[in-house]
Amino acid sequence: MILNVYQIVIMLILFQPVHWFLDVTGLSADPVIGIAAYHTLYNVIGVLFFMPWVPLYTRWIQQHHRLDQEDETLFAIDQVSTTMPEEYIAAMKKDIV
Repeated sequence: MILNVYQIVIMLILFQPVHWFLDVTGLSADPVIGIAAYHTLYNVIGVLFFMPWVPLYTRWIQQHHRLDQEDETLFAIDQVSTTMPEEYIAAMKKDIV
């Protein structure tokens, strides 16, 4: 979600230059090609501008969500055989909760 919001802000700022680029290259002549080209540029530019922030974002996620600690209550469904339907359903409910 953070990447999407970031991309929206970046592309709103860069809308005029990207529109000019699509006009100069002729990609906006056909509406379908223009939309596809804009969407491609939206993703590429958004990711390129977000990449320098990935280490900081990763550190933030690790600090706030404790991803380095394995929670034994997670993924109980992986530890049960599918041939035992009652236990499989119980494990599935445990994973959902």
